[in-house]
Amino acid sequence: MVNPVDFEISGWDINSADIYTACKRSHVLEPTLLNALKEDLEKIKPLKAILNPDFIAANQSDRVDNVFNGTNAECIAKIRKDIQDMKQKVDKVVVLWTANTEMFMLPEL
Repeated sequence: MVNPVDFEISGWDINSADIYTACKRSHVLEPTLLNALKEDLEKIKPLKAILNPDFIAANQSDRVDNVFNGTNAECIAKIRKDIQDMKQKVDKVVVLWTANTEMFMLPEL
């Protein structure tokens, strides 16, 4: 088992708010826990995310201020570099997809 203090937390977001502010805005942590973690969460800033505007929910467009723009190849290279940079800091990198604001789309028939 890994000691919890040995974790490095990072990630991408279309909004530049620190993790404390993002958690508070989204109501994803119980307030007592959020306040207990405030000092640590405020230190975590998201990396620039890749965004395809065709797949973002309408209620999220006003939050977009932290994106990397480029060709598909440049975007893939950027994500790979971010992961490689993290790999320099830790033994293992685990990537979790947690986005939940994609635009609803009907399947093509």
